[in-house]
Amino acid sequence: MKTISCTAALPLICVCLIAPFAAADPSAPQTGVILTDTGITQNQCYQKDSLVFVNCQSAGAIALSDSQDGMIGMDADSSTNTEADGRLGFSYQQVDGGCVLDKVTRLTWELTDSAGGLRDKTRAFTNLNKQQTGDVSELIVEANHQGWCGYHDWRLPNIDELQSLIDYGIAPPGPMLNMAWFPDTQSRAYWSATPVVTIKPENNTLGHVWVLYFGDGEMAAYGRYLSLPARLVRGEQPQAGERYLISADGEEVTDTVADLIWRRCLEGAQWRENDCIQTPYHPYTQEAAFALAKAEATRSKKSWRLPNVKELSSIMQRNHHPAFDLKLFPGTATNGWIWTSTPAIGRPAAKDRFHSEVRDAWYGSFENGAMVRYDRYNTHSVRLVRTREPSAAKPKE
Repeated sequence: MKTISCTAALPLICVCLIAPFAAADPSAPQTGVILTDTGITQNQCYQKDSLVFVNCQSAGAIALSDSQDGMIGMDADSSTNTEADGRLGFSYQQVDGGCVLDKVTRLTWELTDSAGGLRDKTRAFTNLNKQQTGDVSELIVEANHQGWCGYHDWRLPNIDELQSLIDYGIAPPGPMLNMAWFPDTQSRAYWSATPVVTIKPENNTLGHVWVLYFGDGEMAAYGRYLSLPARLVRGEQPQAGERYLISADGEEVTDTVADLIWRRCLEGAQWRENDCIQTPYHPYTQEAAFALAKAEATRSKKSWRLPNVKELSSIMQRNHHPAFDLKLFPGTATNGWIWTSTPAIGRPAAKDRFHSEVRDAWYGSFENGAMVRYDRYNTHSVRLVRTREPSAAKPKE
């Protein structure tokens, strides 16, 4: 992960330390997340004891896990998909006036250009929200005043909305999105509207927000005073008063918007007396995590699997610390990292003293909500998920 001092005035990813913060009001409406595909293809799966990508339908890939990222999702069956409206798993439509509609999320995105005006791809903005010259708030006011593409409700996207554009099947240096539909995107960090609430006070005089780096797909914190590009959005994600419903036995929680069912406990923990009891801590390599998920699916006769990077990110609550709801996911280590099934594409193999080659995979921090790539041989926690089927039992209300 890119690291600089939070006081440095350089356009690099800024990673800052955590300070306690009260949880958000649980009675407030919960924003749902309509998930787009990750972009991982059918030729980007692993097999056991190997760092070489193989076809996801090969015997070796299936033997390791039959639910790797490239095996599931909207692009799993190319015969029912088309690249005419975006790479497999994505679906876009042009909007008159220089905008793009995402037909999955129903969000409309503005396009930058090379005309030298306010929408020029080279423009960068601070994010102080003071409606002053050179600030992204100036861009928002002007976009709504002019009615770009016929709309007057433009805003900065939140970090989940910005992540919906990322195609994790594209290698760094990117840009990691469909350039046929977003041709002027730079391999740089872009502003989101999601504030960071976990910065040391001495580094937080002007505040920090989450950014997403389109060069390698990572999320991190930036000081608002830095100058970065921005891409405006309009439209709303669904609001759900009861987005999360807990099962009758208390062991599972259903995300009614994303249609996902999560185990409330990390693997290795036991659900007892309305809590997750875990002794000792159980870390896994990503390959071991795949094997664990496969074994649990067989044992329970439920289709448990590792979440992909967008699924895991969708349950992060980055508006408080730790970045998840302890009532929904009790017993989770606040300094923990959790594996996803999504491989990190294109990072050159590295050398270390334990392995001759290392390839990365995506994992997330439940301490601060960051999604980063790292060595598959590292050991982290596992939280299993499965897709909610139409016939799934109704959770307890």
